[in-house]
Amino acid sequence: SHDVDAPVVVAAASYLTGLNQLVSNLQPLILGALAVGYGFSDAALGQVSAAFIGFNTLCIISSPIWVRRANWRSLALGGSAAGTVCFLLGIWATTLPLILLLFALQGLIKGFVGAPAFTCLGDSANPDRTYSIALIVQSGLAALAAVPLSAWIIPRFGAEGMFIAVAAMIATGILVSRKIPPAGNLMAYEGGSSNVKIISRAAIPPLITLFSTALFIAGALGFWFFAERIGAARGVPAALIGATISLSAFATIAAAGIVAWLGTRFSSHAYIVAGTAVLLAGLGCLALPGDAPYVASVAIFSLGYGLAQPGYWSVARKVDITGRLFAAMLAAGGVAGVCIGLLAGTIIARGGYNALVLNCAVLAIAGAVLAGASIVIARRSSVVVQA
Repeated sequence: SHDVDAPVVVAAASYLTGLNQLVSNLQPLILGALAVGYGFSDAALGQVSAAFIGFNTLCIISSPIWVRRANWRSLALGGSAAGTVCFLLGIWATTLPLILLLFALQGLIKGFVGAPAFTCLGDSANPDRTYSIALIVQSGLAALAAVPLSAWIIPRFGAEGMFIAVAAMIATGILVSRKIPPAGNLMAYEGGSSNVKIISRAAIPPLITLFSTALFIAGALGFWFFAERIGAARGVPAALIGATISLSAFATIAAAGIVAWLGTRFSSHAYIVAGTAVLLAGLGCLALPGDAPYVASVAIFSLGYGLAQPGYWSVARKVDITGRLFAAMLAAGGVAGVCIGLLAGTIIARGGYNALVLNCAVLAIAGAVLAGASIVIARRSSVVVQA
């Protein structure tokens, strides 16, 4: 038995989960540095982004097979060290094929670190709280890293400075990894069994939750990817758009903080429903003209995301009596991001930004409904879940 609920373990696992998402969260800055430094086209930058997200997603999708067999501490240590070296090599990689290789490797490496950390958080007796803390750390880490990168490091030192700075942040994972246990506790609450096969009827509820999470994240990212363009189309000043998007992280942190404080006082699905309602209210603000409704829309939307996201992760853990499938949850975001990225352009071309926002709202609602369905199915399968 391993004390996955120890504060130092929760903090370490949350930090490593945040590092796994760091390259994705900083992608606009990273890709901008590559464009200016090496003159890469938009098409090339798209390939770099796809290389990282694609290989990261493939690694995490495979995690149910290996996450309960591997030594988490060794993976986290080795992955953090390898990720550091990988980006330090970026200083000498100035051609597109080499950059693609490095980002593909980094995506793979971060998956081997992120999946065990995410599983460690899920093994807690209170996953609503631990996943909320992880979202707070993830958002805070990205916000803290973005300021020096955008204001000082990239303008002064270019792509080389960016690679060194991000490598240094990844290197901090080496110190934190020592606090991760070598393994977790399979289903820290009632209903778990280490003998349940991944391919079985028991897999249906967690697989439904994975799909519901992908729908929710697709809806959220569909708006988020184009939040700047939506503001520009409304005539909102560029400075106000930038400030609004930058400060929205604090709304997400505040909402996740509320979930962390409340913990098990409400069900995980209650957080999903509440968060979805708030998110929809944020999207609804766009029906009003002017700058203030746009600012309110982004802030309220971010608040709703912070309330709902930990709930999805927790439901996936609570309905998963295999104790392994939920480890692939982080991949749902990668798949959702790629899909909505491919579809959004067509939606906007046919119906404008209003059509995109409407589709995002429908996806968010569908995600909440499906998450509820997974809980009902799990309960009918005689699994005792308080989700």
